[in-house]
Amino acid sequence: MRRKLQATKQKTLILLDEVRFLRQRYKYLLKNHSLKSQPKEEVPKLQKLKTQVLLVSPIFS
Repeated sequence: MRRKLQATKQKTLILLDEVRFLRQRYKYLLKNHSLKSQPKEEVPKLQKLKTQVLLVSPIFS
């Protein structure tokens, strides 16, 4: 009897943790989706790469 109660409590805790995780994930995805839906400035890949190289190592400039 005691083991059943303990197992039921454990299952309840696991389910509560899963629900908490899924709620946080849902909020994150909603927030992340809204950020991605904003229009971005179009910059060619080479220009981005050149800018990154210049920022990382000033030796090449």
